[in-house]
Amino acid sequence: MARFFISACLGLALLALSACDLKPKSPQVPSAAPGAAAPPAIRSPFLDAASEEIEDAGYSVQTFKTGERFYKLYCTACHRIDPPPGGEAGLLAPPAFTVAHHYRQGIPDLGERVEAIARFTRAPAESPALLPASERRFGPMNPINLPEDQLEAIALFLGAARFESPD
Repeated sequence: MARFFISACLGLALLALSACDLKPKSPQVPSAAPGAAAPPAIRSPFLDAASEEIEDAGYSVQTFKTGERFYKLYCTACHRIDPPPGGEAGLLAPPAFTVAHHYRQGIPDLGERVEAIARFTRAPAESPALLPASERRFGPMNPINLPEDQLEAIALFLGAARFESPD
């Protein structure tokens, strides 16, 4: 009964979100005063250890950063980057570390990993899950309907980022 209630609530939440305009808004960056130093570039805490792998696979660091932004916008409601203290109780889906770790272990090549993540995200029911225990625990993931370039940027971020173990 509780599982049905949770599923119904998630379904209603997804229905409500689908009615919203989910296109990301461009951040408003205040202009610097004449002669003032430019603000520092935004650094990704996930990029340093991954930049060489990203470039070796033919991807750009900018696409990775874009993927990080879109991941935080669209995915962290379910797949949190920083799981709550005390474990995974109360999570809606496996955290980013768990997903990234399983894809990295199962698919060593970054290009193939990005393709697999994007394919699964587009159509979870048609792709084999690399986390069957998570699928049993949380239920199947709903397909994500995003423009292809955003989906691939998210897949690059998740496939290349080096998340810290929550342990």
